[in-house]
Order: sequence, then structure tokens, then C-alpha cells
Amino acid sequence: MLFRSADLAGNQSAAGSAYGFSVDTSAPSTTAAVTAVSDNWGEIQGSVAPGDVTDDPTLDLRGTSSTALAPGETVQLFDGTTWLGTASVDAIGSAWSFTTPALLTGSHSFTACVADAAGNLSSTGNPYTVTFAPKTAAVTEVRDNVGIVQGVVPKGGLTDDTQLSLSGTLSAALADRKSTRLNSSHTVISYAVFCLK
Repeated sequence: MLFRSADLAGNQSAAGSAYGFSVDTSAPSTTAAVTAVSDNWGEIQGSVAPGDVTDDPTLDLRGTSSTALAPGETVQLFDGTTWLGTASVDAIGSAWSFTTPALLTGSHSFTACVADAAGNLSSTGNPYTVTFAPKTAAVTEVRDNVGIVQGVVPKGGLTDDTQLSLSGTLSAALADRKSTRLNSSHTVISYAVFCLK
């Protein structure tokens, strides 16, 4: 492509330097798919099957491409229609891995596709759907069991009991012999262990 300037009489200047480029609108023929999701946090770790629930907010995704990537091609990851980022590809150019950013609570549908140097995207592989549901614990009652004033201690209340009874709830059931940690101003004060019978 060449550019010239012209005056009102139509006289043209000499052409400037050529500016060359190519138009590419063809999608890559190579495709990519998410084949494995791993949980590396919490009491239960390991592989997360499609449709399963995880409490790991940053999952490890792995997968393969249908053929080795061509120069300039990359693997792109999506959660539904939201772009997550670019995967790391091995030296052979067909296996890839990616760690998600922090996930919001709820269902997530991960897909992968191949992008060429022009930004064209291939078709996506089958979605790999998992649900992120973090487990939380909350203290719902504090009870005073000594002295002349006993019973439930209201929030912000006073007590002379140095060994209070605490009770609370969990957002989801824990596995057998797993524990929930109790903290006071970020200091661990006790563990509550759950045994299934």
C-alpha cells in the first residue's frame, strides 16, 4: 500500500514508503480441549471430574491440541464467554496447562481454543464444567457456663467464663475426622474434629 499527498490542483507528491500487510480471516484448523481439572487446596485434593464440586478457587486446567501448534499459534482459555488467559504449551506444542484466576462461587464452564497470529480463533472443545463452592464456618452461639450469670453471651457482651462453649454451622459437611479451626483475632485457639458414625 502506497500513500501520496495532493494539492488543490490535483498535483501529487512522490509516493512514500510502501506499507505492506496481509489480511487473514481464516480460523486455525488446529483445535484444543480441556481434558483435566485439578484441585490443589483444602481437605480434598486431586482430580475434579466434570460436573463435580471443588473448594479450590484457582484450579489447574490441562489439555491437548489436535495437532502441534504452528508458529504464532497459542491456546486460549475461556470460562463461558469470559476470556481467562493464554496457556503454557510444552516443547512439543500439543500439551498445555493453565491456572485460573480466583473463581467466583458458582458453576464454571471451561473451554479452550487455538488462536493464530492474526487473532482468529478455532472452534472450542467440549466444555468442562465444575462448581466452585467454598466451605465456610461460622460461630452462631457463645455460652457462659460459670459464675452467677450464665447462658448465651450476646455479641459484644461480657463474660467471666475463661472456657466458653462455642457452637456454629458449616456451609457443607466435612469428611470423617476432618476439623474446622477456631480463631480469635487470627490466633488459633482450638480445632473441632468431626467423626462420622
